[in-house]
Amino acid sequence: MSLKEADDLAPQIQLSTIINSLAPSDVKTERLIVLSPSYMRELPGILSSTSKEVLQTYFIWKVIQAYSSVLEADELKPYSRFSNELQGKVKSSTAIRSTLIDLAGSGICFGAVESLCRTCRQRLRMDFKPLLC
Repeated sequence: MSLKEADDLAPQIQLSTIINSLAPSDVKTERLIVLSPSYMRELPGILSSTSKEVLQTYFIWKVIQAYSSVLEADELKPYSRFSNELQGKVKSSTAIRSTLIDLAGSGICFGAVESLCRTCRQRLRMDFKPLLC
């Protein structure tokens, strides 16, 4: 689909602006492949019904996920433990509970993460409500 069509599907994210600002200056992108047009049509409603705090926390979480493997910082240790648990590398539910409490103490808002953690909730049979911001 054209960039204009993609912009029309989800005007809040302005895909053309994002793509053009990240592409080399000598590259002109006219078309792109959208794998899920139905999701793109639903995205404006999802964004408008989600609080700014949750969206910001989601993006912070995605940055942490993206860079945790290349950064060494004490602040990322709880995330690494959390990731290891989800991958089955840590067997103790006590360890993951401790990790979640550490993450919450590090300022990561579990209000945004809670809905994304079904696997973890099922595995631990744990209610995240006490950890929510």
